[in-house]
Amino acid sequence: REDFDQEALNELAASIKEQGIIQPITVRKMGYDKYQLISGERRLKASKLAGMDEIPCYIRIANDQQMLEMALVENIQRESLNALEIAISYQRLIEECEL
Repeated sequence: REDFDQEALNELAASIKEQGIIQPITVRKMGYDKYQLISGERRLKASKLAGMDEIPCYIRIANDQQMLEMALVENIQRESLNALEIAISYQRLIEECEL
């Protein structure tokens, strides 16, 4: 996702400051102490705005194709991606996973 509503992000950051993270982000382990975000980019950005150094996460075992599929499904179901962002996501899935 490339287009974030800054006001909505600030509101989410305020909520996270007050209530904490309700839904953990999802990542996959890439190496020792390295992780790649699968879903929860808004929560991650808002958490940083809220001054958090650590946030709860689910760690998934996933290959590149599974990671892209999970990220695409998550974004289409939960966020209002614009048509270009959806098309770019599908194109990336096709190219990187040779579908």
